[in-house]
Amino acid sequence: MNLCLFHASPLSRAHTSDGNAQIGYPKSDVVIATAVGAGLASLVCGIFGNLPFGLAPGTGLSAYLSYGLVLAGVLSRPQAMTACFLSGAALALCALAQLSTVIMRVIPRAVKLATVVGMGLLIALIGMVSIGLVVPNEDTLVTLGDLSDYHIWLALFGLIVTGR
Repeated sequence: MNLCLFHASPLSRAHTSDGNAQIGYPKSDVVIATAVGAGLASLVCGIFGNLPFGLAPGTGLSAYLSYGLVLAGVLSRPQAMTACFLSGAALALCALAQLSTVIMRVIPRAVKLATVVGMGLLIALIGMVSIGLVVPNEDTLVTLGDLSDYHIWLALFGLIVTGR
């Protein structure tokens, strides 16, 4: 189950951003890999875990892998896929050996919350950059984009409507 999630996870982020073209995966392959990974993980969870959960790849680690590691040049695409496979295999072994419960007890609550908040901020920043709300700046690293662009206001309106 974890193996399917971690293998499809980096691909899932690419179909919602410009990362797809930059990373080099065709959009149709990304969508199919995400759907197959989510479907297989959901089936495994339902059959072997006897739990009625639908599982899908998370975008936090996917965004970090795509933007923070691959596009930043830290890892090549094959290295990133190998890292995903190995981390999925390691997590599957931890789950089978019930080490994941022990590990989660050892990690302080503040670190768990900070990790989730940090990934949420990364996803929010990627979204703001993709609509032009935040743009690069040599002096301050980032700055506010051109607010006269209607695409920004349309995206913010959609965000507000979706959030209600």
